[in-house]
Amino acid sequence: MLYCHIIRAQQQKEVGIIRNRNEKFNDLLLQNINQAIDEAGLSKQEVAKRLGVDYSTIWRILNGQRGIKPDFIAEIAHMTYRTPNDFFYAKD
Repeated sequence: MLYCHIIRAQQQKEVGIIRNRNEKFNDLLLQNINQAIDEAGLSKQEVAKRLGVDYSTIWRILNGQRGIKPDFIAEIAHMTYRTPNDFFYAKD
């Protein structure tokens, strides 16, 4: 019985590690997207209009409250004259 609890504890720890990695990755992605939007001189309202969503939706996405769709990443990259891959790398 104790063995089962140890295995579950280890699985929960691994899930937590993966979740933390994904959160850090998502934070980097959103930080790069927000920076690109600011550098391009675009407003969040303009981005929302071009993506065909409400301002509140884009606000939630860019603040990490909702997931971002891959097609949104591609469209924002096009709007900001970047490639989608630019958003996935840490800036030095």
